[in-house]
Amino acid sequence: MTVEERVFASNAETLVQLHPEREIKRIYFTMKKFL
Repeated sequence: MTVEERVFASNAETLVQLHPEREIKRIYFTMKKFL
C-alpha cells in the first residue's frame, strides 16, 4: 500500500463515519474502483 492509498483509505473511513448510511454504499463502491 502506498502512502496515497493509506491516506485515501483513512479519508474513506472518516467519510463513512460522518455520512448517513445511504452514502456509505456509494462511498464503498467508489473506493472499490480505486483498490
